[in-house]
Amino acid sequence: MLVACLGALAIRLGHLDVCRNVESALSRGLDRVVIVEDESLADAGRSELAAVLAEMIRHIGDVDLVITGDSSVDVAAKMVPTVLAGELGWPAVAEVAAVSGKAGALRVERAIPGGVQVLEVSGPAVLAASADAAVPRVAGMKELLAAAKKPVELLELAALKVPPSGAVMTVTGRSRPERKARKGQLINTTDPAAAAAELVTALREAGTLGRN
Repeated sequence: MLVACLGALAIRLGHLDVCRNVESALSRGLDRVVIVEDESLADAGRSELAAVLAEMIRHIGDVDLVITGDSSVDVAAKMVPTVLAGELGWPAVAEVAAVSGKAGALRVERAIPGGVQVLEVSGPAVLAASADAAVPRVAGMKELLAAAKKPVELLELAALKVPPSGAVMTVTGRSRPERKARKGQLINTTDPAAAAAELVTALREAGTLGRN
C-alpha cells in the first residue's frame, strides 16, 4: 500500500486490503480520501505505482503539492516519490524535515549529512518526508466520529489513463548481510586506566581504530 497526502486530501493505492483503517486516516485532519484498489497492484513496481499515482493526481485536479512518506515499509526503495515527480514534471525533494509557507511559495528544510539544507520551492512539487518529520497524532473521540462522515472516493484502475510501462523491473531475491562472529571479550574495569588501554588495543586489533 502507498499513501500520499495532498494537502487535506489523501490518496491510497494498493491491492485488496488498502481500504483498511481509512477512518483512522480521516480522523487525523484529512478532508477526504481517494482510493484505487486493484489486485494487479500487489506486485506492481515503483514505476507502475508512480504512473498510477500521477493519473490519480490528474484526475483529482487542482493539486499543487504532494507530500509522501520517504518509503514503503515492505520494500523501502525510496524511489516512488522521485519517479512520481518525473511523471508529473515537478521537482522532487527527499528527506524533508519541515515545511512552511504555502503551496507555490514553500520553505523546505531537508536533512543532509552533517546538517540541514534550506530550500525555497515555487510552483508544484513532490515532497518526501523523512521518517521522523512529524510526531504521530492520536485522534480523539470527536475526530473519530467526524471521520465516519467524510467522503471516500473509490476509483477503478481501468478508468485511469495509465500508460503502459515500457520496461519491467522484477525483484529476484533478497538477502541479509552475513553476521560476523563476536569475540565476547571481557575487560576487567577494576583499574579504569588499564581497562581503557585494553579496550583501545582490542579496537585497534579489530580494525575499528587506526593505529596512529
